[in-house]
Amino acid sequence: MMKIDLFKLTILVASCIVLLVSSAYLIEKESSTLTYNLKTLYAVGYDWTSIDGRWSTGSFSSSTSVSKHVDIVNGDPSPSSIVVSAQFTLNKPATKLKYSMTSDMRVDMGSCGTTSENPPTCGSASYFVKVKIYQNGVLVASLSDKQATVTLNASKNDVVKIVFRQEIQVNGYVVGIDFTNTYNVQFEVVKKYELRHTATPSGTKIIHRLYGNVLTESALKLPPGLTFTKCLQGTCHVSDSNTVELQGTVQIELESENLLKNAFINPSRAFYLPGEKVEICGIDISVNLELYDSSGNLIITSDNGELILPNAQGEYTLTAIVKSDYRLGFKNFQIVISEIEAKITSPSQALLNTPFHVKVYVYRKYDQKPLKGVKIFFQEWKEETDENGKVEFQITERTFGEKTYQILIETQGCGKQLSFKVKVEAVKIQLELSKKPEPDGKIWLNNGEELKVKVKALWTNGSSAINTIVHLATESKKYAGNELLFTLSGENKHVRTLVYAEIDGYNVTLNPQTLDVIFTSIKLDLPSQIWLNVNEKLQLEVHATWSHSGENVNVRIKMGEREADLPGNLDLGPFTAGTHSITLKPVNTPHNITSITPDHIIILSTGIALKIEANSTLQMVGKEIEIKISGTWLHSGKPATGAKITLNSISLTLNAEGQGTIKISRDEPETLELKPILIEAPHNISYSAANSLKLTWTYIKLSTDKQKLEGYIGQSLQVKIHASWAHNNEPVDSGEILFGKEKIGHI
Repeated sequence: MMKIDLFKLTILVASCIVLLVSSAYLIEKESSTLTYNLKTLYAVGYDWTSIDGRWSTGSFSSSTSVSKHVDIVNGDPSPSSIVVSAQFTLNKPATKLKYSMTSDMRVDMGSCGTTSENPPTCGSASYFVKVKIYQNGVLVASLSDKQATVTLNASKNDVVKIVFRQEIQVNGYVVGIDFTNTYNVQFEVVKKYELRHTATPSGTKIIHRLYGNVLTESALKLPPGLTFTKCLQGTCHVSDSNTVELQGTVQIELESENLLKNAFINPSRAFYLPGEKVEICGIDISVNLELYDSSGNLIITSDNGELILPNAQGEYTLTAIVKSDYRLGFKNFQIVISEIEAKITSPSQALLNTPFHVKVYVYRKYDQKPLKGVKIFFQEWKEETDENGKVEFQITERTFGEKTYQILIETQGCGKQLSFKVKVEAVKIQLELSKKPEPDGKIWLNNGEELKVKVKALWTNGSSAINTIVHLATESKKYAGNELLFTLSGENKHVRTLVYAEIDGYNVTLNPQTLDVIFTSIKLDLPSQIWLNVNEKLQLEVHATWSHSGENVNVRIKMGEREADLPGNLDLGPFTAGTHSITLKPVNTPHNITSITPDHIIILSTGIALKIEANSTLQMVGKEIEIKISGTWLHSGKPATGAKITLNSISLTLNAEGQGTIKISRDEPETLELKPILIEAPHNISYSAANSLKLTWTYIKLSTDKQKLEGYIGQSLQVKIHASWAHNNEPVDSGEILFGKEKIGHI
């Protein structure tokens, strides 16, 4: 007999989180600060609960017990079984299944009697439980436990089946056994709590607020990029870095980085032109744009991150908004829409070669604010305006006349061209020269001559350029309306000088004129003085050059009565002894130069007159005779200082007085005739004229006649002595005879 009661099923719920988002995009204003609704967050928990199922003995919705009587025959080798199953179709996701089974067994003892003991004394019975769980027909667990918890991770509408198999094993003699079994099956399901999500920009940060009513303790898993900052209402605490535990009526504050904190407007400019396109860069997701005028009125919107600015000039606020699930980006850009204006200040007139200044001012037409960094192109220059919107150029014009200038202003990718005019004035120079230039422009003057230059300074309209400073060479003179007189002179130089007018230090001359003046003479490579031997002839190769440059020049000159073409040979001599002056003159005059250097030459036709004399021409043997030699120039009679002379194989050089001295002696009677010979003389003079001189060395020979000289003491004797010269045996004309120191006679 079998009794069937109800199965009992209970379901509990525990907490976890799931992130879901809504698609609503609302914009609110709170105290002039924009607050945005973002996708909704959910706090999710887990709870155990019962789900209606279909059991093998019927359909039950609550606690169920099964009673069954089993007859047992002693020794039956096969165990008896009780099988109960239940099948559930889930109406919501379930993460786990939990079951439990209890069994109350009563034994009919038969011949042993009935007893409430378990097991019976005269026999015994035991049972074993096997539980199998299927999910969508697939076995997911096989257990031998009377209670257990199994992980499912099942989705809504999944089918879960559980089978309980109870096997009974008998030992001894048993009439029957009554069972009362109780089964409990529960599922862990998800419980979600909606949290309203708003966000408010705050500089580079976004402040998030979550509002909701969480009935049971639940967990909120924070998405990447959001961090918990504070709990404003209810029970909340952080369990780890990205999980917040919640319960009750809660309000919490989160924080994230502003998605647009690094966003920038492109192009980035101080102002924008009407109709210009702008876009937001620095982020790779779509950006919504809203353009508001200065009164806060919404003018233009865009959902692709770019828009075309309106034509109306003024100040605007461009708001960039980006929403990415639970994140927000917000940034305001203040922009000005304006056309540009420019003003040029420059003189109407300027002087040639004199700097003048041009100033360009660039500003916004909308509010007249100066624009910095605007590119200004002018001629070869490229400059940018300063903080005052100004660029200044310095211009120096090198040509005369009215000039038209173009200035290009470039900003915001737009160019604007302006023009202005300046009349360039200049001074004309008029010259009157005392000597006209040659066809090549050069003016040739003899050394020492002067060039007179008269100068007038006139404006291009012919009026006098009063107070203009006129420069010529090293002189400067102020022009007062009358001619200015300048004088140039020099020797042996080539002067190139600019004649120009100057005002305030600048050359303002329309026709500056260069004077090319040569002060020179014809220079001959002749010495001013030539030394020749008497009656000598000389041929010289002579070249003519300009004294200022050394360049060769062909010229015919006249020397005395002779003429010669140079370069060429000049024949000089013969000349008598003396000083001869020969005048040199150019016959033809290249460039009308008549000055010649040298303009005459001195010919010194000369030799050396040598004179020899001695203090004595007769000397005793063994004694010296001092000989004096003097030399003088034949043309002047002046001492021939430095002349070298040889006399009797003895050389000497004449001193400053043109003199020299030699001493000669002989040990034997001898007569020498001496004449000086010129060996070398200054200026390569070799001609000489000299006298000669005879010198004699001798002694006196004495002899007596052959006679017998006898006498008495105290009486005088008379002896006759003969005296003759030893060098020629000629008698000595006169003399005295000494005996000791006593004069005893004469010749």
